[in-house]
Amino acid sequence: MKFRKRIISIGFAAVMAINTVIPAFAGQNDGTNQNTFPITLTDTHVDYTETVGFDFSEVLPMPEAKEDGRGEPLEKLVSDYGDSYINDPYLANEVINFRRWEWGAMYQSLNQKALATPDYLDTYRLQAEAYFVNKNYLEALSQLDQILRRNPLDVHALSLSIVACKATSYKTQTSMRLQALKLVSQEAYQDVLDLLSLADSNNANKVSYGSEQLTDMIPDVIAVFGQSPNMDGTPSEGLLSRLEKTKEMAERYPDVKIVLSGGPVKTQYTEASVMKKWLVENGIDEERFILDEMARDTPGNAIGMVEAFKELDAHNILVIGTILHLPRAVTVLKAYGNANGYEMVIDCAGGGEQPTKKQKETERLYTYVNVLRAGYKYTKEDKCMIPKGSQ
Repeated sequence: MKFRKRIISIGFAAVMAINTVIPAFAGQNDGTNQNTFPITLTDTHVDYTETVGFDFSEVLPMPEAKEDGRGEPLEKLVSDYGDSYINDPYLANEVINFRRWEWGAMYQSLNQKALATPDYLDTYRLQAEAYFVNKNYLEALSQLDQILRRNPLDVHALSLSIVACKATSYKTQTSMRLQALKLVSQEAYQDVLDLLSLADSNNANKVSYGSEQLTDMIPDVIAVFGQSPNMDGTPSEGLLSRLEKTKEMAERYPDVKIVLSGGPVKTQYTEASVMKKWLVENGIDEERFILDEMARDTPGNAIGMVEAFKELDAHNILVIGTILHLPRAVTVLKAYGNANGYEMVIDCAGGGEQPTKKQKETERLYTYVNVLRAGYKYTKEDKCMIPKGSQ
């Protein structure tokens, strides 16, 4: 890549208008801050001030695509992927691929578009969002840095690059990019920092998750995070461990409702309906159940659950999952509740065995991605990321 060096003075308006083919750093000043400061930019590094800057990651090829999902049956599940681009004629087809988990077609098409129109920045955004979902953190960082090479004041790309650095344990890069974000947008910096801190304070290294409740709280509701069943609609091993724990807690608290969350993600059977069937067959009154059959993932579980909690006016929540999944489930539910102003006190109990150190670490890193999704700091239109109306 040809070396470039530019020194420019940019209006400190926090975020810029980005998308389509644009001149370098064509921006929008919304009048919130008229300060300017020099930015020194090369293909490999950016300096925001004499003391704040960072190296860009190397440009990586697209990762190997995961096996495709179930296609069209997944398209309407919650949470939606690619909301920022579904009305963009250039990227709409890839968003449909994204929602259907048609990874091979999506990856190939986006890669071709990124090569053909390298200044269309939303292509890199959509690539990064997909790579995050599939835990391809280095490749996500690579594409976000393609945006930052062109516009280092891009709050959305800068924020998500911090998550990528956290997920790859790049401590120095995480620190320097946080400092840069603080310069560019104090509000976005604080929001991202709060969400990352929420994830850190609830991970398995900080909280002793296990088969028993952490407190003596009496729940208003039991909330069960689903898992895919077997292809014949019977509970898988992981799902069965959740159900056995749910049965135990349902018998301990016989007067509370039970929210079962999970859609038809990997089979034609919804996770919620499979859970209900097993629990009814094992003696739990079916009148106690509220089913959310639209969730595709943990943030989707949180969305459906909070809607149910609101209907029940339930604020003391007992979360059930596997012991492995509890840190992410609890963190995501807290983040989504906070983002929507719904107050909850959350306790939890898990099924299954204690996870290995490697399993805990994988979950810890993936929680960073999930918590920004649940906390509305992930997509382009999320609060503080990019002003409404910019492209």
